Amino acid sequence: MKSCKFLLILGVLVILNFINAKVLFSKDMAPEKPDIFLPSVVLEVEDLSVKNIVAPLPEEEILTPDINFPLPDEEELKISETALNIEPMPFTVEPALATKKGKLRTNTTLGVGTLNNFYSYISLYSFATKPEAKLIYEHETADGFSGKPSSIGYSVRSDDVQAGINYKMNRLNIEGESGFNEIERGLQEESAYFSKINRFIEFNANVSYNISDRLGLFGKIENRFDSQRLTGGVVPYDGKIEYCVSPSVKVEYKLKNGTIGFKGYFGYRGVSGDKDLSLNRFSVGSYFDFNISDKDSIKGGVDGYWNSANTSYVPFYIGVQSTVNEFLSVSGEGGYRLIINDLYRVFKDFPYVDIPTTLSDSTEWYLNAGAMWIASEKWVFTSRIEFSRFYNKPGFNTNLTPNGLFEVGEYDGKMLSGNLGVRWILNDIFSARFRFTALSGDVPENMNQLEGMVNLEGISKNGKFGGTSEVEYSMNRINNEQIPQFNLGAFYRINDYFTFSLEANDILQPIFNKKRYSFYPYLDRGFFLTIKTSVNF
Repeated sequence: MKSCKFLLILGVLVILNFINAKVLFSKDMAPEKPDIFLPSVVLEVEDLSVKNIVAPLPEEEILTPDINFPLPDEEELKISETALNIEPMPFTVEPALATKKGKLRTNTTLGVGTLNNFYSYISLYSFATKPEAKLIYEHETADGFSGKPSSIGYSVRSDDVQAGINYKMNRLNIEGESGFNEIERGLQEESAYFSKINRFIEFNANVSYNISDRLGLFGKIENRFDSQRLTGGVVPYDGKIEYCVSPSVKVEYKLKNGTIGFKGYFGYRGVSGDKDLSLNRFSVGSYFDFNISDKDSIKGGVDGYWNSANTSYVPFYIGVQSTVNEFLSVSGEGGYRLIINDLYRVFKDFPYVDIPTTLSDSTEWYLNAGAMWIASEKWVFTSRIEFSRFYNKPGFNTNLTPNGLFEVGEYDGKMLSGNLGVRWILNDIFSARFRFTALSGDVPENMNQLEGMVNLEGISKNGKFGGTSEVEYSMNRINNEQIPQFNLGAFYRINDYFTFSLEANDILQPIFNKKRYSFYPYLDRGFFLTIKTSVNF
Protein backbone atom coordinates (compact mmCIF):
# COMPACT_ATOMS: atom_id res chain seq x y z
CA MET A 1 0.00 0.00 0.00
CA LYS A 2 2.84 2.38 0.82
CA SER A 3 4.42 1.61 -2.55
CA CYS A 4 1.13 2.59 -4.20
CA LYS A 5 1.22 5.91 -2.34
CA PHE A 6 4.72 6.51 -3.68
CA LEU A 7 3.65 5.79 -7.27
CA LEU A 8 0.54 7.96 -6.82
CA ILE A 9 2.64 10.93 -5.65
CA LEU A 10 5.05 10.47 -8.55
CA GLY A 11 2.14 10.28 -11.01
CA VAL A 12 0.61 13.49 -9.68
CA LEU A 13 3.96 15.27 -10.09
CA VAL A 14 4.17 14.13 -13.72
CA ILE A 15 0.62 15.35 -14.50
CA LEU A 16 1.20 18.73 -12.81
CA ASN A 17 4.49 19.03 -14.65
CA PHE A 18 2.89 18.77 -18.11
CA ILE A 19 0.11 21.19 -17.13
CA ASN A 20 2.80 23.64 -16.00
CA ALA A 21 4.72 23.15 -19.26
CA LYS A 22 1.63 24.01 -21.31
CA VAL A 23 1.07 27.22 -19.34
CA LEU A 24 4.69 28.39 -19.57
CA PHE A 25 4.96 27.62 -23.27
CA SER A 26 1.97 29.86 -23.92
CA LYS A 27 3.70 32.91 -22.42
CA ASP A 28 6.25 35.21 -24.00
CA MET A 29 9.66 34.42 -22.58
CA ALA A 30 11.13 37.80 -23.56
CA PRO A 31 11.97 40.14 -20.66
CA GLU A 32 10.36 43.54 -20.41
CA LYS A 33 13.68 45.35 -20.70
CA PRO A 34 16.11 44.99 -22.27
CA ASP A 35 36.27 31.54 -21.60
CA ILE A 36 36.05 27.69 -22.07
CA PHE A 37 35.55 26.72 -25.58
CA LEU A 38 35.26 22.96 -24.98
CA PRO A 39 34.32 22.27 -21.36
CA SER A 40 37.33 20.37 -20.04
CA VAL A 41 37.00 17.53 -17.56
CA VAL A 42 38.57 18.91 -14.39
CA LEU A 43 39.12 16.35 -11.68
CA GLU A 44 39.53 17.58 -8.16
CA VAL A 45 39.04 16.65 -4.50
CA GLU A 46 36.29 18.65 -2.82
CA ASP A 47 36.65 17.73 0.85
CA LEU A 48 39.78 16.59 2.63
CA SER A 49 38.59 17.16 6.18
CA VAL A 50 37.55 13.59 6.98
CA LYS A 51 39.27 11.00 9.09
CA ASN A 52 39.07 8.17 6.59
CA ILE A 53 40.93 9.69 3.69
CA VAL A 54 39.48 8.75 0.31
CA ALA A 55 39.72 10.35 -3.11
CA PRO A 56 36.63 9.41 -5.12
CA LEU A 57 36.65 10.32 -8.78
CA PRO A 58 33.75 12.61 -9.69
CA GLU A 59 31.33 11.02 -12.10
CA GLU A 60 30.53 12.74 -15.39
CA GLU A 61 26.87 13.60 -15.90
CA ILE A 62 25.61 10.39 -17.45
CA LEU A 63 21.97 10.71 -18.38
CA THR A 64 20.45 12.61 -15.43
CA PRO A 65 22.14 13.35 -12.11
CA ASP A 66 20.35 12.83 -8.83
CA ILE A 67 18.68 15.91 -7.37
CA ASN A 68 20.39 16.93 -4.16
CA PHE A 69 18.52 19.57 -2.19
CA PRO A 70 21.26 21.79 -0.76
CA LEU A 71 19.74 23.00 2.52
CA PRO A 72 22.70 23.69 4.83
CA ASP A 73 22.87 22.41 8.36
CA GLU A 74 23.65 24.81 11.18
CA GLU A 75 27.22 23.53 11.32
CA GLU A 76 27.66 24.38 7.65
CA LEU A 77 26.90 28.03 8.41
CA LYS A 78 29.78 28.40 10.85
CA ILE A 79 33.19 29.70 9.93
CA SER A 80 35.41 26.72 9.18
CA GLU A 81 38.92 27.15 10.54
CA THR A 82 40.17 23.97 8.91
CA ALA A 83 38.59 24.11 5.50
CA LEU A 84 40.73 21.95 3.23
CA ASN A 85 38.97 22.35 -0.11
CA ILE A 86 41.72 22.17 -2.72
CA GLU A 87 39.56 24.08 -5.23
CA PRO A 88 39.42 27.80 -4.34
CA MET A 89 35.97 29.34 -4.37
CA PRO A 90 35.10 32.23 -6.72
CA PHE A 91 37.01 35.28 -5.57
CA THR A 92 35.31 36.98 -2.63
CA VAL A 93 36.36 38.11 0.81
CA GLU A 94 32.96 37.98 2.42
CA PRO A 95 33.18 35.82 5.58
CA ALA A 96 30.91 32.88 6.29
CA LEU A 97 27.42 33.48 7.63
CA ALA A 98 27.36 33.57 11.42
CA THR A 99 25.12 31.07 13.19
CA LYS A 100 22.30 32.35 15.38
CA LYS A 101 19.79 30.60 17.57
CA GLY A 102 16.35 30.24 16.03
CA LYS A 103 14.48 28.77 13.10
CA LEU A 104 15.26 31.43 10.48
CA ARG A 105 18.65 32.42 9.02
CA THR A 106 18.96 35.49 6.82
CA ASN A 107 21.79 37.29 5.07
CA THR A 108 21.62 40.55 3.14
CA THR A 109 24.60 41.92 1.21
CA LEU A 110 24.76 45.17 -0.76
CA GLY A 111 27.73 46.29 -2.82
CA VAL A 112 28.74 49.14 -5.13
CA GLY A 113 31.86 49.66 -7.19
CA THR A 114 33.57 51.03 -10.24
CA LEU A 115 32.37 50.13 -13.76
CA ASN A 116 28.88 51.16 -12.59
CA ASN A 117 28.86 48.00 -10.52
CA PHE A 118 25.94 47.21 -8.20
CA TYR A 119 25.53 43.97 -6.24
CA SER A 120 22.75 42.67 -3.99
CA TYR A 121 22.20 39.32 -2.30
CA ILE A 122 19.41 38.12 0.01
CA SER A 123 19.05 34.62 1.46
CA LEU A 124 16.45 33.12 3.79
CA TYR A 125 16.73 29.63 5.32
CA SER A 126 13.99 28.13 7.49
CA PHE A 127 15.01 25.34 9.91
CA ALA A 128 13.41 23.21 12.62
CA THR A 129 9.99 23.25 10.94
CA LYS A 130 8.34 21.04 8.34
CA PRO A 131 8.94 21.62 5.54
CA GLU A 132 12.39 23.19 5.62
CA ALA A 133 12.71 25.90 3.00
CA LYS A 134 15.12 28.30 1.34
CA LEU A 135 14.82 31.44 -0.78
CA ILE A 136 17.80 33.17 -2.44
CA TYR A 137 17.95 36.27 -4.63
CA GLU A 138 21.11 37.66 -6.27
CA HIS A 139 21.55 40.59 -8.66
CA GLU A 140 24.66 42.15 -10.22
CA THR A 141 25.33 44.70 -12.96
CA ALA A 142 28.49 46.22 -14.44
CA ASP A 143 28.93 48.56 -17.40
CA GLY A 144 32.09 49.92 -19.04
CA PHE A 145 34.60 47.05 -19.41
CA SER A 146 38.35 47.76 -19.75
CA GLY A 147 37.95 51.54 -19.83
CA LYS A 148 35.19 51.59 -22.44
CA PRO A 149 32.34 54.13 -22.05
CA SER A 150 29.12 52.94 -20.46
CA SER A 151 25.82 52.39 -22.29
CA ILE A 152 27.40 51.15 -25.55
CA GLY A 153 27.29 47.41 -24.85
CA TYR A 154 30.39 46.65 -22.75
CA SER A 155 28.23 45.38 -19.92
CA VAL A 156 26.74 42.43 -18.07
CA ARG A 157 23.65 41.96 -15.90
CA SER A 158 22.64 38.88 -13.93
CA ASP A 159 19.51 38.08 -11.91
CA ASP A 160 19.14 34.81 -10.05
CA VAL A 161 16.30 33.50 -7.85
CA GLN A 162 16.26 30.07 -6.17
CA ALA A 163 13.60 28.50 -3.95
CA GLY A 164 13.26 25.07 -2.41
CA ILE A 165 11.48 22.93 0.16
CA ASN A 166 12.35 19.66 1.87
CA TYR A 167 9.72 17.59 3.68
CA LYS A 168 10.45 14.36 5.56
CA MET A 169 7.83 12.06 7.03
CA ASN A 170 8.97 8.71 8.39
CA ARG A 171 10.24 6.76 5.36
CA LEU A 172 9.00 9.30 2.81
CA ASN A 173 11.04 12.28 1.64
CA ILE A 174 9.75 14.93 -0.78
CA GLU A 175 12.00 17.64 -2.19
CA GLY A 176 11.22 20.46 -4.56
CA GLU A 177 13.38 23.16 -6.08
CA SER A 178 12.85 25.93 -8.62
CA GLY A 179 15.11 28.56 -10.12
CA PHE A 180 15.11 31.59 -12.38
CA ASN A 181 18.29 32.94 -13.92
CA GLU A 182 18.62 35.68 -16.53
CA ILE A 183 21.93 36.93 -17.93
CA GLU A 184 22.26 39.87 -20.32
CA ARG A 185 25.62 40.46 -22.00
CA GLY A 186 26.44 43.48 -24.13
CA LEU A 187 27.69 42.64 -27.61
CA GLN A 188 30.42 45.32 -27.47
CA GLU A 189 29.87 46.82 -30.95
CA GLU A 190 30.66 43.46 -32.57
CA SER A 191 27.06 43.03 -33.72
CA ALA A 192 24.17 45.00 -35.18
CA TYR A 193 22.35 44.05 -31.96
CA PHE A 194 22.98 45.66 -28.58
CA SER A 195 22.87 42.68 -26.19
CA LYS A 196 22.26 38.95 -25.82
CA ILE A 197 19.81 37.69 -23.19
CA ASN A 198 19.64 34.11 -21.92
CA ARG A 199 16.88 33.05 -19.56
CA PHE A 200 16.86 29.75 -17.62
CA ILE A 201 13.84 28.52 -15.62
CA GLU A 202 13.85 25.23 -13.68
CA PHE A 203 11.25 23.21 -11.74
CA ASN A 204 12.43 19.98 -10.15
CA ALA A 205 10.89 17.45 -7.78
CA ASN A 206 12.32 14.40 -6.06
CA VAL A 207 10.43 11.72 -4.11
CA SER A 208 12.08 8.88 -2.20
CA TYR A 209 10.53 6.10 -0.14
CA ASN A 210 12.39 3.51 1.92
CA ILE A 211 10.37 0.31 1.76
CA SER A 212 12.74 -1.22 4.30
CA ASP A 213 16.16 -0.54 5.74
CA ARG A 214 17.67 -2.11 2.61
CA LEU A 215 15.23 -1.37 -0.22
CA GLY A 216 14.43 2.10 -1.52
CA LEU A 217 12.35 3.63 -4.33
CA PHE A 218 13.29 6.95 -5.93
CA GLY A 219 11.38 9.11 -8.39
CA LYS A 220 12.51 12.34 -9.99
CA ILE A 221 11.28 14.83 -12.54
CA GLU A 222 13.25 17.76 -13.95
CA ASN A 223 11.90 20.62 -16.06
CA ARG A 224 13.75 23.42 -17.82
CA PHE A 225 12.78 26.34 -20.01
CA ASP A 226 15.76 27.97 -21.73
CA SER A 227 15.69 30.85 -24.19
CA GLN A 228 17.95 33.22 -26.11
CA ARG A 229 17.15 36.54 -27.75
CA LEU A 230 19.04 39.60 -29.04
CA THR A 231 17.98 43.18 -28.33
CA GLY A 232 18.42 46.49 -30.12
CA GLY A 233 18.59 45.28 -33.72
CA VAL A 234 16.65 46.60 -36.70
CA VAL A 235 15.98 43.08 -38.02
CA PRO A 236 14.11 40.85 -35.52
CA TYR A 237 16.22 38.00 -34.16
CA ASP A 238 14.77 34.51 -34.46
CA GLY A 239 15.13 33.55 -30.82
CA LYS A 240 14.34 30.09 -29.51
CA ILE A 241 12.68 28.60 -26.44
CA GLU A 242 13.80 25.16 -25.32
CA TYR A 243 11.67 22.97 -23.06
CA CYS A 244 13.20 19.87 -21.49
CA VAL A 245 11.49 17.37 -19.20
CA SER A 246 13.10 14.21 -17.82
CA PRO A 247 11.24 11.90 -15.41
CA SER A 248 13.21 8.97 -14.02
CA VAL A 249 12.82 6.17 -11.48
CA LYS A 250 15.32 4.11 -9.54
CA VAL A 251 15.24 1.05 -7.26
CA GLU A 252 18.20 0.58 -4.91
CA TYR A 253 19.05 -2.35 -2.64
CA LYS A 254 21.70 -2.12 0.08
CA LEU A 255 23.79 -5.19 0.75
CA LYS A 256 26.13 -5.83 3.66
CA ASN A 257 29.16 -4.50 1.80
CA GLY A 258 27.65 -2.39 -0.94
CA THR A 259 24.72 -1.32 -3.08
CA ILE A 260 23.08 -2.43 -6.32
CA GLY A 261 20.47 -0.48 -8.26
CA PHE A 262 18.31 -0.39 -11.36
CA LYS A 263 17.08 2.75 -13.12
CA GLY A 264 14.93 3.99 -15.98
CA TYR A 265 14.88 7.36 -17.71
CA PHE A 266 12.88 9.28 -20.30
CA GLY A 267 13.89 12.67 -21.68
CA TYR A 268 12.17 15.09 -24.03
CA ARG A 269 13.69 18.17 -25.67
CA GLY A 270 11.45 20.50 -27.65
CA VAL A 271 12.56 23.74 -29.34
CA SER A 272 10.04 26.30 -30.54
CA GLY A 273 9.98 26.65 -34.31
CA ASP A 274 12.71 24.05 -34.90
CA LYS A 275 11.69 20.40 -35.18
CA ASP A 276 15.26 19.40 -36.08
CA LEU A 277 16.38 20.19 -32.52
CA SER A 278 13.53 18.25 -30.87
CA LEU A 279 14.46 14.85 -29.43
CA ASN A 280 13.12 11.98 -27.29
CA ARG A 281 15.49 9.91 -25.16
CA PHE A 282 15.08 6.56 -23.39
CA SER A 283 17.41 4.65 -21.10
CA VAL A 284 17.49 1.72 -18.67
CA GLY A 285 20.46 0.59 -16.65
CA SER A 286 21.98 -0.87 -13.50
CA TYR A 287 24.89 -0.02 -11.20
CA PHE A 288 26.79 -1.31 -8.17
CA ASP A 289 29.21 -0.11 -5.51
CA PHE A 290 30.99 -2.65 -3.26
CA ASN A 291 33.57 -2.44 -0.47
CA ILE A 292 36.06 -5.22 -1.16
CA SER A 293 37.80 -4.54 2.15
CA ASP A 294 38.08 -1.78 4.72
CA LYS A 295 40.43 0.07 2.38
CA ASP A 296 39.40 -0.96 -1.13
CA SER A 297 36.20 -0.53 -3.12
CA ILE A 298 34.93 -1.10 -6.65
CA LYS A 299 32.02 0.42 -8.55
CA GLY A 300 30.51 0.12 -12.00
CA GLY A 301 27.41 0.43 -14.12
CA VAL A 302 25.93 -0.01 -17.57
CA ASP A 303 23.05 1.66 -19.46
CA GLY A 304 21.16 1.01 -22.65
CA TYR A 305 20.31 4.30 -24.41
CA TRP A 306 18.20 5.10 -27.48
CA ASN A 307 16.80 8.35 -28.92
CA SER A 308 14.30 9.36 -31.60
CA ALA A 309 17.15 10.19 -34.01
CA ASN A 310 17.68 6.41 -34.21
CA THR A 311 20.95 6.62 -32.29
CA SER A 312 21.76 4.06 -29.60
CA TYR A 313 24.63 3.72 -27.13
CA VAL A 314 25.67 1.40 -24.31
CA PRO A 315 27.58 3.59 -21.82
CA PHE A 316 29.38 1.84 -18.97
CA TYR A 317 32.04 2.50 -16.34
CA ILE A 318 34.20 0.61 -13.88
CA GLY A 319 36.20 2.23 -11.10
CA VAL A 320 38.40 1.25 -8.18
CA GLN A 321 39.54 3.11 -5.10
CA SER A 322 42.13 2.23 -2.50
CA THR A 323 43.26 3.83 0.73
CA VAL A 324 46.91 2.78 0.88
CA ASN A 325 47.30 4.19 4.38
CA GLU A 326 45.85 7.01 6.46
CA PHE A 327 47.81 9.54 4.39
CA LEU A 328 47.59 8.25 0.82
CA SER A 329 44.58 7.42 -1.34
CA VAL A 330 44.52 6.45 -5.03
CA SER A 331 41.70 5.84 -7.50
CA GLY A 332 41.04 5.11 -11.14
CA GLU A 333 38.11 4.81 -13.51
CA GLY A 334 37.45 4.06 -17.15
CA GLY A 335 34.64 3.38 -19.54
CA TYR A 336 32.38 4.80 -22.22
CA ARG A 337 30.19 7.69 -21.09
CA LEU A 338 27.26 9.54 -22.57
CA ILE A 339 26.84 13.30 -22.04
CA ILE A 340 23.40 14.81 -22.60
CA ASN A 341 23.61 18.05 -24.61
CA ASP A 342 20.82 20.63 -24.66
CA LEU A 343 20.69 24.35 -25.42
CA TYR A 344 20.96 24.93 -21.67
CA ARG A 345 24.42 23.33 -21.60
CA VAL A 346 25.57 25.22 -24.71
CA PHE A 347 24.40 28.64 -23.46
CA LYS A 348 25.94 28.08 -20.02
CA ASP A 349 29.33 26.87 -21.28
CA PHE A 350 29.69 29.30 -24.20
CA PRO A 351 28.31 32.78 -23.38
CA TYR A 352 28.69 34.38 -26.84
CA VAL A 353 27.37 31.68 -29.20
CA ASP A 354 24.50 31.68 -31.67
CA ILE A 355 21.75 29.05 -31.63
CA PRO A 356 23.11 25.81 -33.14
CA THR A 357 21.42 24.23 -36.14
CA THR A 358 22.12 20.69 -34.88
CA LEU A 359 22.81 19.39 -31.38
CA SER A 360 23.68 15.75 -30.68
CA ASP A 361 24.58 13.98 -27.47
CA SER A 362 28.30 13.41 -26.88
CA THR A 363 30.14 10.19 -26.09
CA GLU A 364 33.63 9.62 -24.71
CA TRP A 365 35.96 6.70 -24.16
CA TYR A 366 37.90 7.72 -21.06
CA LEU A 367 40.46 6.59 -18.52
CA ASN A 368 41.50 8.57 -15.48
CA ALA A 369 43.53 8.23 -12.30
CA GLY A 370 44.02 10.30 -9.19
CA ALA A 371 45.84 10.43 -5.89
CA MET A 372 45.74 12.41 -2.68
CA TRP A 373 48.60 12.61 -0.22
CA ILE A 374 48.44 14.25 3.20
CA ALA A 375 52.10 14.87 3.89
CA SER A 376 51.42 16.35 7.33
CA GLU A 377 48.75 18.23 9.23
CA LYS A 378 49.75 21.32 7.26
CA TRP A 379 50.34 20.01 3.73
CA VAL A 380 47.91 18.33 1.33
CA PHE A 381 48.71 17.35 -2.28
CA THR A 382 46.30 16.17 -4.97
CA SER A 383 46.66 15.11 -8.59
CA ARG A 384 44.32 13.98 -11.36
CA ILE A 385 44.86 13.09 -15.00
CA GLU A 386 42.46 11.88 -17.68
CA PHE A 387 42.69 10.84 -21.30
CA SER A 388 39.57 10.66 -23.46
CA ARG A 389 38.50 10.09 -27.05
CA PHE A 390 35.38 12.17 -27.65
CA TYR A 391 32.71 12.36 -30.34
CA ASN A 392 30.18 15.13 -31.14
CA LYS A 393 31.54 17.40 -28.41
CA PRO A 394 30.05 20.93 -28.63
CA GLY A 395 32.51 23.76 -29.22
CA PHE A 396 32.94 26.86 -31.33
CA ASN A 397 35.45 28.45 -33.67
CA THR A 398 36.58 32.07 -33.74
CA ASN A 399 34.55 33.06 -36.80
CA LEU A 400 31.64 35.34 -35.94
CA THR A 401 28.22 34.89 -37.55
CA PRO A 402 26.42 37.94 -39.07
CA ASN A 403 24.81 38.35 -35.63
CA GLY A 404 28.24 38.90 -34.06
CA LEU A 405 28.12 35.55 -32.24
CA PHE A 406 30.27 32.44 -32.47
CA GLU A 407 29.03 29.46 -34.46
CA VAL A 408 28.53 26.24 -32.51
CA GLY A 409 29.96 23.05 -33.99
CA GLU A 410 30.37 19.40 -33.02
CA TYR A 411 33.89 17.98 -32.94
CA ASP A 412 35.68 14.64 -32.66
CA GLY A 413 39.11 14.37 -31.13
CA LYS A 414 41.33 13.35 -28.24
CA MET A 415 41.80 15.19 -24.98
CA LEU A 416 44.37 15.03 -22.20
CA SER A 417 43.46 16.97 -19.08
CA GLY A 418 44.94 17.18 -15.64
CA ASN A 419 44.87 18.94 -12.30
CA LEU A 420 47.64 19.37 -9.72
CA GLY A 421 47.02 21.00 -6.37
CA VAL A 422 48.76 21.77 -3.09
CA ARG A 423 47.36 23.30 0.09
CA TRP A 424 49.31 24.57 3.07
CA ILE A 425 47.60 25.51 6.33
CA LEU A 426 49.26 27.50 9.08
CA ASN A 427 47.66 30.61 10.50
CA ASP A 428 46.87 31.45 6.89
CA ILE A 429 45.85 29.12 4.11
CA PHE A 430 47.93 28.87 0.96
CA SER A 431 46.82 26.91 -2.08
CA ALA A 432 48.21 26.51 -5.58
CA ARG A 433 46.54 24.83 -8.50
CA PHE A 434 47.57 24.03 -12.03
CA ARG A 435 45.31 22.50 -14.65
CA PHE A 436 45.51 22.01 -18.39
CA THR A 437 43.56 20.73 -21.37
CA ALA A 438 45.30 19.59 -24.55
CA LEU A 439 43.33 18.43 -27.58
CA SER A 440 44.07 16.94 -30.96
CA GLY A 441 41.93 15.99 -33.94
CA ASP A 442 39.29 17.88 -35.90
CA VAL A 443 38.92 20.69 -33.35
CA PRO A 444 39.58 24.46 -33.46
CA GLU A 445 43.00 25.33 -32.07
CA ASN A 446 41.48 27.72 -29.53
CA MET A 447 40.16 24.78 -27.51
CA ASN A 448 43.51 24.03 -25.89
CA GLN A 449 43.58 25.58 -22.44
CA LEU A 450 46.29 26.11 -19.81
CA GLU A 451 45.45 27.46 -16.35
CA GLY A 452 47.29 28.06 -13.12
CA MET A 453 46.20 29.60 -9.81
CA VAL A 454 47.80 30.53 -6.48
CA ASN A 455 45.58 31.56 -3.58
CA LEU A 456 46.44 32.86 -0.10
CA GLU A 457 43.82 33.61 2.54
CA GLY A 458 43.92 34.35 6.22
CA ILE A 459 41.68 35.27 9.14
CA SER A 460 42.47 36.60 12.59
CA LYS A 461 42.07 34.31 15.61
CA ASN A 462 39.02 36.21 16.83
CA GLY A 463 37.47 36.23 13.34
CA LYS A 464 37.21 40.03 13.27
CA PHE A 465 39.19 40.63 10.10
CA GLY A 466 40.87 38.78 7.30
CA GLY A 467 41.85 38.88 3.67
CA THR A 468 42.68 36.95 0.55
CA SER A 469 44.89 37.28 -2.50
CA GLU A 470 44.68 35.38 -5.73
CA VAL A 471 46.80 35.12 -8.88
CA GLU A 472 45.37 33.29 -11.87
CA TYR A 473 46.79 32.74 -15.33
CA SER A 474 44.84 31.31 -18.25
CA MET A 475 45.78 31.05 -21.89
CA ASN A 476 44.99 29.24 -25.12
CA ARG A 477 46.47 29.44 -28.61
CA ILE A 478 44.33 32.46 -29.49
CA ASN A 479 44.56 34.51 -26.28
CA ASN A 480 48.18 33.66 -25.45
CA GLU A 481 49.12 37.28 -24.68
CA GLN A 482 46.91 37.53 -21.61
CA ILE A 483 48.56 38.83 -18.43
CA PRO A 484 48.00 37.14 -15.03
CA GLN A 485 44.91 38.20 -13.13
CA PHE A 486 45.71 39.46 -9.61
CA ASN A 487 42.92 40.00 -7.06
CA LEU A 488 43.02 41.31 -3.48
CA GLY A 489 40.36 41.57 -0.80
CA ALA A 490 39.81 42.22 2.89
CA PHE A 491 36.91 42.19 5.35
CA TYR A 492 36.21 43.57 8.83
CA ARG A 493 33.50 42.12 11.06
CA ILE A 494 32.07 44.75 13.41
CA ASN A 495 30.02 42.16 15.32
CA ASP A 496 28.05 39.00 14.60
CA TYR A 497 25.59 41.01 12.52
CA PHE A 498 27.54 43.54 10.41
CA THR A 499 30.53 43.02 8.10
CA PHE A 500 32.28 45.31 5.61
CA SER A 501 34.49 44.10 2.77
CA LEU A 502 36.60 45.57 -0.04
CA GLU A 503 37.57 43.72 -3.24
CA ALA A 504 40.06 44.79 -5.92
CA ASN A 505 39.90 42.66 -9.06
CA ASP A 506 42.40 42.38 -11.93
CA ILE A 507 44.85 44.90 -10.47
CA LEU A 508 47.54 44.29 -13.12
CA GLN A 509 45.31 45.09 -16.10
CA PRO A 510 45.61 48.92 -15.94
CA ILE A 511 49.29 48.74 -14.90
CA PHE A 512 50.30 46.82 -18.04
CA ASN A 513 47.60 48.55 -20.12
CA LYS A 514 46.54 45.20 -21.58
CA LYS A 515 43.00 44.34 -22.58
CA ARG A 516 41.36 41.46 -20.74
CA TYR A 517 39.39 39.13 -23.02
CA SER A 518 36.82 36.56 -22.02
CA PHE A 519 36.38 35.13 -25.54
CA TYR A 520 38.26 37.15 -28.14
CA PRO A 521 37.18 39.68 -29.44
CA TYR A 522 34.81 40.10 -26.47
CA LEU A 523 36.36 41.97 -23.53
CA ASP A 524 36.12 40.99 -19.88
CA ARG A 525 35.65 43.52 -17.08
CA GLY A 526 39.29 44.27 -16.35
CA PHE A 527 40.14 46.26 -13.21
CA PHE A 528 37.33 47.18 -10.80
CA LEU A 529 36.76 47.85 -7.08
CA THR A 530 33.77 46.77 -5.00
CA ILE A 531 32.69 47.70 -1.46
CA LYS A 532 30.16 45.41 0.25
CA THR A 533 28.14 45.51 3.45
CA SER A 534 26.62 42.33 4.90
CA VAL A 535 23.94 42.00 7.56
CA ASN A 536 23.30 38.60 9.19
CA PHE A 537 20.52 37.70 11.61
